[in-house]
Amino acid sequence: MAERKILSVAGLVATFGISVKDGDVQRPAKFDFCKDASNFKAFVQGLDDEALENCYGLALYAADLKARAAARESVAAESTIVKRDGKSIDIMAIPIANAVGAINAAYAEVAMLGGKPGGAFSASRRKLLELGKAVEVNGVLTVKK
Repeated sequence: MAERKILSVAGLVATFGISVKDGDVQRPAKFDFCKDASNFKAFVQGLDDEALENCYGLALYAADLKARAAARESVAAESTIVKRDGKSIDIMAIPIANAVGAINAAYAEVAMLGGKPGGAFSASRRKLLELGKAVEVNGVLTVKK
C-alpha cells in the first residue's frame, strides 16, 4: 500500500498526503478522511441507512480493487512474455537453447549492473527447471541433455 502521511488534523478529520506515480514522475496529492479507525467507527455508526449502504459499497469496491490488483500481480509474475521492438515474444515458445541463452543473459546483466531479472525471465527459468527441460550447473541454466 502507498505510504500516507498525516499533514494536519481538524477534529475527527485528517488531511493525508500521498505521492502518486505518473509515468516516471512522482506527484504529491492530498485527501481528507477520518483520522483513525475509532473515528471512522463513530462516523459509520452515525450514518443513516442510505449513507451506510453507500459507505458499504465504497468499502466493497476497495476490497474488490485490492483483490483485482493482487490477481494482476500474480498473472504478471507468471508471464513468460517479453516485449522487444513492440513485439511480444513468449520465451517458452522459442527454441530451448535460445530461451536458455536469453535467460542467462538477463541474469548476467543483473549480476553485473545490479537489480533483479525481469519477471518473464524469472518465470521462464523456473518453468524450464520445473519441466525438467533445463538444469542449473554452477549457477548457470543449461539445456538438459
